[in-house]
Amino acid sequence: FDGRLDGLVDVVGMPLPRALPAHDDESWARQFDLVLRHAFLAVQLGEPLLAKDSSVVFVGSMGGILARGGLALSYATAKAGLHH
Repeated sequence: FDGRLDGLVDVVGMPLPRALPAHDDESWARQFDLVLRHAFLAVQLGEPLLAKDSSVVFVGSMGGILARGGLALSYATAKAGLHH
């Protein structure tokens, strides 16, 4: 890296389909850690090396835009948070 990053691309997420009643705090938190906390940490840890003219790109999902029932609820909600 020579002490500098010209860009950062964050592509993280994995839908874990489950019906709404099967969601619990642990599965909900796991998905938010995977998608949102990961994005935060990537920027926080990468920031000291990012050049002033560098780009940061987060890859979302159509799941964060289109509601499709409860099968991937935590994934879709986390990706929607990432979009915003």
